[in-house]
Amino acid sequence: DLDVFLRRYRVDFFLLERRAPLVAKLLAARSGFAPVSVDQRFLLFAREALVGKRPELPIHTLDAMVRVESGLLLQPEDDTRRLESEATRLAKTWPENHLAQASIVNAELAQGRTEDALARSRSLAGRHRRAPIYPYLEGVALERLGRSGEAVQAFASARRREPDFHPAYPALAEALARGENTAAALQTMEEYSRRRRFRLTPSEHLLSLIHI
Repeated sequence: DLDVFLRRYRVDFFLLERRAPLVAKLLAARSGFAPVSVDQRFLLFAREALVGKRPELPIHTLDAMVRVESGLLLQPEDDTRRLESEATRLAKTWPENHLAQASIVNAELAQGRTEDALARSRSLAGRHRRAPIYPYLEGVALERLGRSGEAVQAFASARRREPDFHPAYPALAEALARGENTAAALQTMEEYSRRRRFRLTPSEHLLSLIHI
């Protein structure tokens, strides 16, 4: 039990894998701990009493960051300014933090800064040749700029990098359909359907990342 453990031992920090069962307990209200750093694998919690004088340290947009990582775009109710600020702090600490970098691109997209999002995602896609999230976000930006032909290439690149990165499939199919390549669009969605069979939906995957 967490309360028993904390009464027995003086612990100020927890560094945990994001799937660790203890994560959900520490994220719960009144746990006494706040997340202060996160990347694609780990979460760092600090005792709230230690960060009380550093209001910039606690991460308030963790849910949005995890949604972004799963390929879900931001919603109108998300605080994109705070998300960008918190993600920028994390990226400065460790530039290879894909969770933070993708969150910055998403914040730029949500704020209508599409050219900035395109430049950043394209640069990140070139530096990180295995990460599918960056060419995917590049494709989203290109679509919003009306450059569907280039978007097809970007979404296809995301799919090649990680065939199980599901958001790339409907995005690629829509871009193909806009270019009147309906046969390729149908083939893409058929492959998407096969790959999703017996797999979690993005929402189910999100819940598993937060609560498992």
